[in-house]
Amino acid sequence: ILQPVQATRGCPNNCEFCSVTPFFGHRYRLRPISAVVAEIEAMLDYGRSNIIFFVDDNIAGRPDYAKELFKSLIPLKIRWASFSSVAMASDREVMELARKSGCIELFIGFESIYQENLDLAGKNWVRTDMMKEYIRVFHDHGIIVEGAFIFGQDYDSKDVFRKSVDFIQATGIQVPVFGILTPYPATRLRARLEREGRLLPEASDWRLYDASHVLFRPAKMSPEELEEGFFWAKKYCCAPR
Repeated sequence: ILQPVQATRGCPNNCEFCSVTPFFGHRYRLRPISAVVAEIEAMLDYGRSNIIFFVDDNIAGRPDYAKELFKSLIPLKIRWASFSSVAMASDREVMELARKSGCIELFIGFESIYQENLDLAGKNWVRTDMMKEYIRVFHDHGIIVEGAFIFGQDYDSKDVFRKSVDFIQATGIQVPVFGILTPYPATRLRARLEREGRLLPEASDWRLYDASHVLFRPAKMSPEELEEGFFWAKKYCCAPR
């Protein structure tokens, strides 16, 4: 049983497609580490599971805070998972402390195998030529990688589905997660697609905002091709090569 705990709220980044930063007012909030530790200790005292899930959007968004948090978790002898950025892999001290504190799995937003998409989204600190190295670092520290990729970005053509699946299988990402680019309210992505007149009529139906429906006109394929490729990748990715 996963026990939910929150240490931070929001994200220090502002990716074009992401609703987290505008939703939380463009602030990254840090909970006192002593309060986080006390909550986990109370859970353990009640005999609950020692597997913790930090519901934070970016657990290592502030490396200095993350280091102190992870140091404080080591004596608790827990196992934990959370969401993070690939930037975490560039700080070996953070990675080593994450390992020692019991980190077993991280949800990582790789988003795209094309650097042009990452640059357009304002996520240029993720380098496609370094992705294999990022993944290797996580694996070397015993961390399962739940890797997220978004289809339908402006530099995606119909070959992105096969290329993404090949990349995932070649690098050993254990848990691939796919989504269709979605124009969530208040995001810079939605504002841009509105300016460009690319939102579809379906974009007015809030029931479809589950990252599994096409709500805009892609740049290099039809909406039907995007949907078909998305479902193909989800079905095929975990199949034997």
